[in-house]
Amino acid sequence: NRMVTPDGALALFSDRHPDTAENVWRQRLWATMRAYGCDFGPHRGGASEEAYRTHEAVLFDSAFSRIAGLSEFLRREITADDIVGRAFSQSASSRELLGARAGAFEADLRAALHAISPSGGFTEIAEMFALVARRGNAGERAS
Repeated sequence: NRMVTPDGALALFSDRHPDTAENVWRQRLWATMRAYGCDFGPHRGGASEEAYRTHEAVLFDSAFSRIAGLSEFLRREITADDIVGRAFSQSASSRELLGARAGAFEADLRAALHAISPSGGFTEIAEMFALVARRGNAGERAS
């Protein structure tokens, strides 16, 4: 059995947030996570290591070497509740991982967010990205 049919493809999805004033709330989120010892894992910390390889590099060395990308930028209004919910949805800062410290984490994050937006409203600018890899030779173009 194959997990991917011969004419099938793999798709990896991610988001990227540009360093812009609208996304300052992300700095407060990461700072609060760091203060609670949240482990950002190899997908964030490993990029600074010499042996780190991107998804693209790994795919080029695989049977899925025909790679294309598609992205779309969005700008949307979000709330402090959205940001807190996002924090708890991440493996590094889940309620389960934080345990008894989850309440204090939430209070500290809300205080940090309140300091930059007392109304609780924020803007998010993000790039939603899809990386599509199909079987083939790296020199071929994906169609």
